[in-house]
Amino acid sequence: MSGFDDVLEDDGTGLWRWCEQTDVLEWSPAMFALHGRPPVAGAPALDDWLPQVRASQHAGDGVGEFASLILDGEQGCVTRTELIVLCADGIERHAASTVRVRCATPGAREVVGTMRPIFSTPRLSVEHALKESRAHVERVRTAESLRTQTQELEAAQTLANVGTWVFNTETGAMRWSEEMFRIHGLSPETFVPTVASAATVIVAEDRELVERANKSLRTKPRIGPYNYRVRLPSGEVRHMVGAARLIRNSDGLGVRILGTALDVTSRVELEAMLLHAQKLEGLGRLAGGVAHDFNHALTAILANADAALLDGASGVEEELREITHAALHASELTRQLLTFARRDVARAQRIAPNDIVASLSRTLGRLVGEDVKVAIRYGTPSATVLADPGRLEQVVLNLVLNARDAMPGGGALTIETSVVDLDAAHVARHVEASRGRHVRLDVSDTGSGMSEETKSRLFEPFFTTKASGVGTGLGLATSYGIVRQAGGHLTVESHEGVGSTFSVILPVASEEAVSLATAPRARARKGGNETILVAEDDLGVRRVLLRTLRTLGYTVLEAVDGLEAVERARTHDGPIHLLLSDVIMPQMRGPDAARAVRELRPSIQVLFITGYAGEYGTAVWSEGPVLGKPFTPDALASRVRELLDGEGALDVGAALDSDPKNDDAPPT
Repeated sequence: MSGFDDVLEDDGTGLWRWCEQTDVLEWSPAMFALHGRPPVAGAPALDDWLPQVRASQHAGDGVGEFASLILDGEQGCVTRTELIVLCADGIERHAASTVRVRCATPGAREVVGTMRPIFSTPRLSVEHALKESRAHVERVRTAESLRTQTQELEAAQTLANVGTWVFNTETGAMRWSEEMFRIHGLSPETFVPTVASAATVIVAEDRELVERANKSLRTKPRIGPYNYRVRLPSGEVRHMVGAARLIRNSDGLGVRILGTALDVTSRVELEAMLLHAQKLEGLGRLAGGVAHDFNHALTAILANADAALLDGASGVEEELREITHAALHASELTRQLLTFARRDVARAQRIAPNDIVASLSRTLGRLVGEDVKVAIRYGTPSATVLADPGRLEQVVLNLVLNARDAMPGGGALTIETSVVDLDAAHVARHVEASRGRHVRLDVSDTGSGMSEETKSRLFEPFFTTKASGVGTGLGLATSYGIVRQAGGHLTVESHEGVGSTFSVILPVASEEAVSLATAPRARARKGGNETILVAEDDLGVRRVLLRTLRTLGYTVLEAVDGLEAVERARTHDGPIHLLLSDVIMPQMRGPDAARAVRELRPSIQVLFITGYAGEYGTAVWSEGPVLGKPFTPDALASRVRELLDGEGALDVGAALDSDPKNDDAPPT
């Protein structure tokens, strides 16, 4: 047989060669002996021979079928495996095989191989045959163990989203694992991995980084981890972590590069969401702290302006009213900041979002204009949530106005409610979400949409894309705070030129949920002769409280913090009818001071004043009602009189809100 060294046939090894261009299969004499065929018959055609040869069941899944080794193997690829040969006499013989692809060019493929009988030949002794049989059994067991380990390794790689690749430095051939193809959204049938083709799937900005890392293998035994991105055929971008090491032969020469690619897209997205949530939380704390201190100043400004008006300051009445008006406007901004920070007081009750949308439906046309078509779709009517009705209405209005501004040339606005079950996948995408049944309220528009950069800052206070002087940038930030305070979360889907969909997602109210009702509120400023203990650490606010209460006829005891308030309650000889206390004070906070004072004087009434009592929730409300800062003297007088007269003394909701504009409720 031309081109083969027949000396190799002394141990029974047969040689063969197939050329695609001539479609001729050549066999050496030992090949005919192995197959039980006389040489005079000639070698069969390739298509007739392949059905007679199959991979041994012990060879392992990584070997593949014998035919695929010949027809699909890469150039330079050398594969060794065990085969089962169906001979002409009907006997199956086991053989050790080597297949080498000399040329892989389509239409000109050339493949050569060897086959050596595994079991004994007539020339072998019985002892030798038994020895080789035992060795074969051991090889079979080893192959089975390797096959199992390979399967377990491939399964582990799939679970961990780890793909592997091997690059042959001698032949330039590259091989990808199945998981590598899956991660990149590619198919082995349509994508041939090479150094050049693998580079094309990497995001252009990251190619130099990956190339530089791989080149460093010339001086380093291993590289990584290094981060890069790949772009799938669908356009999706995945985040990867790569690593590689150089495999050397016995002479110390590098022959292969083994690399891994770990898909960390989910982790990167989760980290981004967590960082965004932490950023908003940090902004909330900053906004809450600023608003709290600002409310102290506003309380003093409102009280002093009110006192000057009552004294009849001649010639400056108009200026004092302007000061009051400006302070009330500033208090609205601080209230929005506190709502964003989720530190404002809210009156939660069981409500149906369908009812909120229905109450606004009559005014939507006037809000958005005649060139915007409005469609409303109601979901399950009985689904309720636990939230402040007025503030949830404010959220819907903010989203509607935001949609209108995104459609200056007209368009379509859709409001839709539904009940959804949030699963683990949704919670994984939104760190603020929780699993279970939720009411979803979508506000969609066909406007200009938003860029990724705009979406990343959407809920930051004072961030706006509108022209200077148009809006404060607090609308969406306030909506975010309201929804989060109600236990829900706010999501947005938007694409430039397509439109946006804002989704308010709130948990369905449980059967045990308790609503905080609102009681009628008095309006007249009335005083009395009772004794009131005032505990307030801010000097300006404390002076306002002392002057206002004494002007109304009350006897006032002064304390600069909670500890001093408890001491005054212990040492005062006469009765004390009301404790008026700030929530946050040094030494001892208001709720702790209230409990200590009640142990000394069980019949005393308690009224808290604070800029952000909502942070303490029912822990404050259980000790007494709350008057939010800033407040006017009228609002303070009204609340104090309600409690002393026994009206709403046990009604938390009656005192959860106050408004300077209406004498007893803060602006909303």
